[in-house]
Amino acid sequence: MTANPTTIEKIDSAVSPQDNWLPAFSTPISPEDTNPKTAFSASLIVEDLDNCNPTIYLALVSATTGTVTPWVAAAKGKNGWRHSDNFDRRSAIAGGSLISKPCELTGSLQIPSGFGTVGALLVRLVWPQGRRGATSDNSIYLESLLLQDTTAEEKEKVIIPIHSYLFDEQGTRVFFSARGYITQNTPAALVPYRAADLEVTQGLRTSISEDGSTPPVTPYTPKDRVYDYDVYNDLGGDPKVPDFQRPNLGGAQLPYPRRIKTGRPLNPGTDTESKPDTSQPYLPKNELFTPIREQGFGGNVFKNVALSAISVIRTLGRRGADFDDYQDVYSWFKTNPAASMENTPGAAAITRSRHSGFRWPSPAVANGRPDMWRSDEEFGRQVLAGQNPVTVSALSSLDGTAFSSKNVPRELTGGTPLEVLVAEAAKDLDSCHVFQLDYTNVFEDYIEKVAKTHENRVLYGVRCLLFSNSQGKVLPVAVELTRKKGEPPEVFTPLDGPGIWTLAKVFVAGNDSSTHQVVSHWLRTHAVVEAFIIASRRQLSLAHPINRLLQKHTTYTLQINSLARVALVNAGGIIERAFTPGNYSMEMGAKCYAAAWTFENQALPNDLVARGMAVEDSAAPFAGVRLLNSIADYPYATDGLQLWAIMEDWVSDYVNLYYENDEQVLQDAEIVAWWEDIQTKAHADIKTGWPILDGRVSLARILTTIIYVASAHHAAVNFGQYDFSGLLLNRSSKIRKQFPEKVSAEYKLLAAGADYDKIEKMVLSYVSGPVDYATVLAVIEVLSSHDDKEAYLGAPDAWVLDDAAKQRYLKFAEDLAAFEQDIAVRNANSDLINRCGDYVVPYTLLIPSSEGGVTRRGVPNSISI
Repeated sequence: MTANPTTIEKIDSAVSPQDNWLPAFSTPISPEDTNPKTAFSASLIVEDLDNCNPTIYLALVSATTGTVTPWVAAAKGKNGWRHSDNFDRRSAIAGGSLISKPCELTGSLQIPSGFGTVGALLVRLVWPQGRRGATSDNSIYLESLLLQDTTAEEKEKVIIPIHSYLFDEQGTRVFFSARGYITQNTPAALVPYRAADLEVTQGLRTSISEDGSTPPVTPYTPKDRVYDYDVYNDLGGDPKVPDFQRPNLGGAQLPYPRRIKTGRPLNPGTDTESKPDTSQPYLPKNELFTPIREQGFGGNVFKNVALSAISVIRTLGRRGADFDDYQDVYSWFKTNPAASMENTPGAAAITRSRHSGFRWPSPAVANGRPDMWRSDEEFGRQVLAGQNPVTVSALSSLDGTAFSSKNVPRELTGGTPLEVLVAEAAKDLDSCHVFQLDYTNVFEDYIEKVAKTHENRVLYGVRCLLFSNSQGKVLPVAVELTRKKGEPPEVFTPLDGPGIWTLAKVFVAGNDSSTHQVVSHWLRTHAVVEAFIIASRRQLSLAHPINRLLQKHTTYTLQINSLARVALVNAGGIIERAFTPGNYSMEMGAKCYAAAWTFENQALPNDLVARGMAVEDSAAPFAGVRLLNSIADYPYATDGLQLWAIMEDWVSDYVNLYYENDEQVLQDAEIVAWWEDIQTKAHADIKTGWPILDGRVSLARILTTIIYVASAHHAAVNFGQYDFSGLLLNRSSKIRKQFPEKVSAEYKLLAAGADYDKIEKMVLSYVSGPVDYATVLAVIEVLSSHDDKEAYLGAPDAWVLDDAAKQRYLKFAEDLAAFEQDIAVRNANSDLINRCGDYVVPYTLLIPSSEGGVTRRGVPNSISI
């Protein structure tokens, strides 16, 4: 915006503080400048100012000339600035506010003629002498600045998104106008500001106004904005207690994504990091929950989970180790299993009283038909549409398995010998009818370790063979159990009797539960995305349009992860206590990362092809891949591919707005450094499977992959946890007893048993007991809940502010709304037996929108729980 020189007014020199507030490279306008000035109305949206009155000094930087206006002091009742709690949000930027109680400071800024286009805003926070802020750390949250020419006929405006906490100790901060610039198109006047601000986030200087040779001191505090990498050397407990020591994750021995560095010192004589002084480890305050999120359950989520779990353990501590029978399990639900699942807001889920027994909401999988969990049809359906639909793969070779037509009779595989089916799949994958859940290799390495370390925990190598029949049902037909690495596995089938077959499936579900929590959920979303976020903060300026595209997909993730390392995935944490691998849970996750994770295969189309569940087909309706004919009714993949295609269209449109050709992508120094940081630092241990960044298409594919993982993949594996793992025998987190030997009396009782009540009572002695089960319920009920203020895909975006980008974003939101309708149509189609039918739980996990609570739907923009 260029100032209109119709209003002449001398700028009050009294509002200009010390000259050293400006960076050395700035070109200030003299307060005595007598050039004509234009008064611009200014609207600054900030957090509640009722209990404090800081002075917020503002100065504008010209993108055209590089000159900087004199500082203006914005404060209640000062220099004509007014304060209001009641204002029209429509006059500010679009997008939902992150502030619980926003207020508006309005005043005017004087811009001289010839100033040119406003390119950036400089901000300095100052507290009155002897008075500090209302917050404990003396910070204040600023959302945006809106400037409007009051003299022009067309009320042209400038929007500067801020969305940041400010501390007076941070010195001068810089924020850029809504117009984003790829690196090489940055106006020359803004280049030094852009570079200096990135140096702050890289830990090379404390402020843009300070000498670059003075990095912040460690350990870091929330006022610091340093993003750097570290290994997971913070999971262990007291280094003097051997039982709470854990190996570091990250490096040649145990490859793992990197976490954010805190700057805390190492424990003396060790390579492990010392514990923080508070329950919240270091994070830049911009990564912490904003006030509006603190009002929901998010702010104290893991604290509340821990308190709930402790309450459960104390209450159940005196009861027996086992349930009396399965009716004992069902008695915990506040409604009978035939009742519908209620929406339970997260706050209520962790605070409501359970004194009159444990009255939990009934999981959806128990509704209507309580015994549905034990049917082969439901087991197979959940492989494709349950809480962990991302591990099943096609079986085109029997090498390395114990399966053959000798132990898997043809009557279980549609009349065709298993070897023939596998040979047909190897010849033509599209004709594949046999699939597997393979939890063998990494698991087998820890069978003896778990047995030696933990009493009443049993870990096996497990592989489940599934067959897709002529009706389109995917059914388990054999289970391979390895009791000890190197020994021949045993194979069990439905022909071994209902009790043995039920127990065999329970062992598969146990391994699946651990894999889901440690790999599909924590590793492939939380840990992986944290490393992406660090790279983005370090290498992409706030002025970069790609940074702005990613902002909403990175909100709250670092705080959720840092809290999880304190209470969830740490030594002695909930995962170790409640899941079979125990102390080795995270270590096993690292082994899986090293063995199988590549960036390329995090893209859903690539993932499906790599698992043999789809083939490339340019004529396919979405994403250029088509599901195999035998598993065309694969709800997660069907919905996921359509959602992927919608995301990729939006991201491609956005990328093409800012890059005119492929060469501009390669010439963008920040993007090149960002992608290099991801490969060589964020995921330094992974040397293969990285796509080549060679232009707009590859950049859009990379960005879509990151966005999909942070939103859709996480939603698919997170928000169904309560409805599937909430029913004990459907998905037990822990296996406590050895599978019975074939010569044992218990084996014979299970094999001969036809009374399912007796079978269930016997099986209950193998799975989690009441204390572990209640602990898991307390956790997954909270983790499956949406906050009332959650931001979902397609919600108004406060960072997409360019007019052209906003138009394309509206198209994205419209496509998502149509996508929701398509899911509704599919869920009503009786031909799709994996998502429609009597007692079938409809597949809704990728429906973008949701209300608060446990809803089994909703795709938040980011990993925020």
